[in-house]
Amino acid sequence: MKQSIVLTRALSNKLLTLAQKSPENEICGLVSGKEGILDKCFPVKNIALDQKTRFEMEPRQLLETMRLIREEKAIFKAIYHSHPTTAACPSLKDIQRAAYEDVIYLIISLGTKGILELRAYDFFSESLENRCLEGKEVQEIEISIQG
Repeated sequence: MKQSIVLTRALSNKLLTLAQKSPENEICGLVSGKEGILDKCFPVKNIALDQKTRFEMEPRQLLETMRLIREEKAIFKAIYHSHPTTAACPSLKDIQRAAYEDVIYLIISLGTKGILELRAYDFFSESLENRCLEGKEVQEIEISIQG
């Protein structure tokens, strides 16, 4: 059975808008949710040396964002980033650098011929439907939009 998540329409639109505002470089940040619904994003500065093809979150801002999520009594549910010129599929580097086992990885693509794409992945899946990359099990997660 395929895993699924629910995003609010407002969150989905916000993520796509943030990616469109930075068409040359990858954007990144955290997503929180309550009661099983992902509903808020927190952009974090990308400090990667090559921001066109990589993302690395600014450490102090990342920690401050996690604190803010806790203060809001929400749950850290996902990490998002964009792929300005490639599909919304995880790169080998995305998978190798994944460090949080209990979150979903959202990828936004601007590189699909004028169509924005948002896809979700579990990089540590134990499902039989997954595929193995670099020793990690990767499963795409179905996204439902609410509202």
